[in-house]
Amino acid sequence: MVRVANKVIPDAVHLQVQKEIELLEEKYAKKKGLFSFSRLFPTSITHVYLVTETGNLMAFGSRKEEDADADIMAGMFTAVQNFIEDAFVEEGNKQGLERISKGNLTMLIERMPPVYLLTIISGKERPDIRMSMKRFLSRLFDEYGDIMKNWDGDLDELTEIKKRVGNFAHNTYM
Repeated sequence: MVRVANKVIPDAVHLQVQKEIELLEEKYAKKKGLFSFSRLFPTSITHVYLVTETGNLMAFGSRKEEDADADIMAGMFTAVQNFIEDAFVEEGNKQGLERISKGNLTMLIERMPPVYLLTIISGKERPDIRMSMKRFLSRLFDEYGDIMKNWDGDLDELTEIKKRVGNFAHNTYM
């Protein structure tokens, strides 16, 4: 949810408005013969983590061959997430983080209990990325929901999920 002028706007509406504004900017630039920088600097997914609510890493995907320990990243995120949920409790509304940003990198968080999908992007956050994350997580649940809900820690059960998460990590958005 986004709060604008003391009104709460659902994420889907907010994302659609952002997308429409970007399209209008693109059309205006074309009409005026201006160059559009959004095509020059695409947004890329650099890392994807599928993490249980308890902090266990189920699957990880990255564009890089060498990376920091994904298990440590998953555990640290979960510790921060739990702290935020406990420290900033609103009456009847227990929400967690939706994004963490530092410089050109942004971590987007999408939840579908009992898991989180953490997606780190390089570049401008675009509305279609979060929608893509929601669709991806929904498809994973459609196909592997029982495995994810009842997962006992056996990594051999997650072979197909790991492939899907790895493929998702190679998406680029223009």
